[in-house]
Amino acid sequence: MIELLCGHIAASPSLSYLLGMLRFISRFIGYWFLAGALVAAVMDGAKTIAANSLTLTPLADVAKLVAPTAFDTLHAASAPFWAPLANAVLGCPAWLVLGVVGSLLILIGTLRRRETIGWDAAV
Repeated sequence: MIELLCGHIAASPSLSYLLGMLRFISRFIGYWFLAGALVAAVMDGAKTIAANSLTLTPLADVAKLVAPTAFDTLHAASAPFWAPLANAVLGCPAWLVLGVVGSLLILIGTLRRRETIGWDAAV
């Protein structure tokens, strides 16, 4: 994905190493987000079974559990034009948001520039 955004990049060993590391870090963080999504889904499942009705935990509640002071500081410092978007995202189920973000990070980390075999049509 990074190669697609930057266009044609010269194949230097150090740049190739850097892009490989960025892809690895993106995949690594993405898998942690997916693990968090699984934990949030299990937590919602346990609450649903205990309450005998569908119970979904919003992302805001999970953020308050993980880092209460940081969540309040960031929420107070958010600009007024970001408030509707932030409230919409924070109101979604935690497993959904974490799963989508994790999947996107894994997708970004696995995309590579297509290697051409033989003659390049652009040359």
